[in-house]
Amino acid sequence: MPFAYSQENPPSVNKATAVSKIDGTPVVLEDQTLFVVKAGVGSFSAEERAHAVTNRIEIMAKDLTVPVNSLRVSNLPNTTNILSGDKVILTITDDDVKATDKTRQELANEYVQKISSNITKYRQEHSVTNLLFGLLYTFISTIVLLIILSVLNQILKNIFNKVSNWQGRSIPNVRFQNFEILPASRITYILNNIIRVIRLVLVLGILYIYIPLILSFFPWTRQISKNLFNYLFLGIESAVQELVAYLPKLIALAIIII
Repeated sequence: MPFAYSQENPPSVNKATAVSKIDGTPVVLEDQTLFVVKAGVGSFSAEERAHAVTNRIEIMAKDLTVPVNSLRVSNLPNTTNILSGDKVILTITDDDVKATDKTRQELANEYVQKISSNITKYRQEHSVTNLLFGLLYTFISTIVLLIILSVLNQILKNIFNKVSNWQGRSIPNVRFQNFEILPASRITYILNNIIRVIRLVLVLGILYIYIPLILSFFPWTRQISKNLFNYLFLGIESAVQELVAYLPKLIALAIIII
């Protein structure tokens, strides 16, 4: 793989690294923000610089022949460069440090530390050992899932049988004087359907937890996993808020019924 870092021709990157809502454009490695570029250089905007640096760091992270300790800082009269070997990763200008209380050298050292630590983390997460552990965790999680579904199915099967046996005894016919309003068989049918709905909800809930859990074991799908869990937590939070908001009405209704 060629290890090139042309400052003049920034490579294109995925839209996931688009301009952030914060002041500037983030430089990212996978889903981790390393730092933010706020100033342009010459005809290059802050966004173009950030995209170019993002691609250079990603190329370096994927090229295992390039050691992390090859990163170094080079000071020039008007700029400070972060280099890997003789390849420029980022050029820091006076405009980059205007909004900070640091010198170009201090900011460059901070960026080198962040780049180094995140490249090390990236390589560890994409290592064969880590991927094998991901497969092992997937296998274990799948076995646990099958056990949970089997136990759940057995429990609900027992409940079905008990409800059927209760028909005519614990579940009597509903009568008003001499009129039969609801036969026991109909009540049993309704209860069994409610149990089926509960089973479906439980199975879907378990699968919704299982899928993002599996995705979290692998670096390429970890962000999808985080998004799915966030959607789940937001849904639960929204449901709880709705329940709390409706609680006074439920209490009033209970009082009326009593």
